[in-house]
Amino acid sequence: MGQRHHAILIGRVRRRDGATRYRCLAAIYDRWCYRTGPLRHANRFRLMAEQPDNASLIREELQDYAESVERQPESPCPLCWRLLGLRTGTVRMS
Repeated sequence: MGQRHHAILIGRVRRRDGATRYRCLAAIYDRWCYRTGPLRHANRFRLMAEQPDNASLIREELQDYAESVERQPESPCPLCWRLLGLRTGTVRMS
């Protein structure tokens, strides 16, 4: 059966009308994650997101969220999703 875990990244984004709302930016499902794995994965994501280059790109994604939702509604924040997926090894860089 495994130890199922969901990692959900929630961020505060600005809509077109200027209002801010909390929205799901990325979500990953991991079926085989147990013991200290979830904590290690969360820490790995935090370390990657704190890198200056990644942090500035994440800020840009959050600022452009309203336009991104219209262009690609299934994944408005691809970098956030990619970093969250890399934390478990579920997304492979090619």
